[in-house]
Amino acid sequence: MTAPLSTFVGVQFIADPGGSTPPALMKYDQVIFWLPPEYVTWGTGPANTGVIGSGADAVRGYHQLGGPTGHQWVMTSLITSTLRDQFNAIPGPAGWKVAASRTAYRQIAQQLLDVPYSVPGPEVVTLLTNAYNAAATNATA
Repeated sequence: MTAPLSTFVGVQFIADPGGSTPPALMKYDQVIFWLPPEYVTWGTGPANTGVIGSGADAVRGYHQLGGPTGHQWVMTSLITSTLRDQFNAIPGPAGWKVAASRTAYRQIAQQLLDVPYSVPGPEVVTLLTNAYNAAATNATA
């Protein structure tokens, strides 16, 4: 399907203020892309994200009004608030005591969620919980 260039809409990509934008996508922060108009209907908010692009070039996020063109795409990750809560519960009630450990686990989670692996979120949490428990058992043995 082709669309006349005059119908394209300027969409400013922006980093998620909540900090969920994957580091690899930060290069698009504040960049304006001219996209077919149907793209501004994808992803209606943080709880209902969409994807622009495909494969390694996929950018998950949602549309909001604002910015210099009137349209913005807030770039988010595949980690929903529910997954984030489950992830933060992996070490138990005391939470993550070492920031570097949390960062390492978060990076692994992001890689498993993203292309090419595309592991479903609940499976990622289960895998990481099992790995954490095994490491903790080993450390105290």
